[in-house]
Amino acid sequence: MNENPRVSVVIPAYNSGRFINATIESALGQTLEDFEIVVVDDGSTDDTLARVRGFRAARIHVIERAHAGAPAALNTAVAASRGDYIAFLDHDDLWLPSKLARHVDFLDRNPGVAATFCWSGLIDENGRRIELHPAHWRGAITFRQLLEDNVVGSSSTVVMRRSAILAVGGFDEQFPRCHDSDLMLRIALAWPEGVCAIPEELTLYRRHPRQMSRDWRQMHREWNAMMEKCRRAKPDPTRAAEPRARSNIYRYFAYLAYEGAEFGQALDFVGRSFRADPRAFLTDPRNWKITAACLSGVILPGSIHRRLEQLAGIPREKN
Repeated sequence: MNENPRVSVVIPAYNSGRFINATIESALGQTLEDFEIVVVDDGSTDDTLARVRGFRAARIHVIERAHAGAPAALNTAVAASRGDYIAFLDHDDLWLPSKLARHVDFLDRNPGVAATFCWSGLIDENGRRIELHPAHWRGAITFRQLLEDNVVGSSSTVVMRRSAILAVGGFDEQFPRCHDSDLMLRIALAWPEGVCAIPEELTLYRRHPRQMSRDWRQMHREWNAMMEKCRRAKPDPTRAAEPRARSNIYRYFAYLAYEGAEFGQALDFVGRSFRADPRAFLTDPRNWKITAACLSGVILPGSIHRRLEQLAGIPREKN
């Protein structure tokens, strides 16, 4: 192992036994060879540590700590990392083999860029593809654009300069669920043209019932606190972005409520999304799709609604 690897892959893990093997294997399978893997076990009570130690690979470094949440684990990993670039990989996501090579090549060629993110595909808890397609952004993205619509998605899409993370103070530990969005927004503020997309699907984002991001109630509270933080840091662009930002985040909350079969609550969020920014709502096809799905869930008998979901390829946990 190089004592000064180009990339440090950081993986925060908490009770990750079901998925951690596949995640680490996808990191070890990279075509780029000059990297280390820093796994921070955040006080797991399952077999996560045993599984990680079972790899016995020289490039894998394991840190154990008491449970304190993902942003604290990530700060621990960044502090222990040695690479010029930091690549984030959630314990349940996967990378395609050329992931690191693509990001490193782009960052090497663009020294003014602080952070990069790629496109992602969706998989279910069993690794099967979900036929939904997250937004595909191209080029640089500004603070306002990122605040309006978090097209970065999962933190597993992100590779950034370690120096940029340190410059903005690392992860804010008051945001267990929104810490990745908060960090990207602060970097976008510090480097106005410094957050760029790699226009290629290089990450597979796994959707499953145990994800913290599935709890729309907690997400709602954290998102409002993050918006208040943005208002203090940059009041004018935050004020300009807020109507569309609220419209988009309410649609996302509607989707989370819908996944949990809370169709009435989901429809309420659809209404909030429209009221926050009617013009943006009416011109975005994603809003029409979630509206139709929520109305179907409220109006139609369960068996017919589920059949329509299957025909449309809409994933939803069974209750």
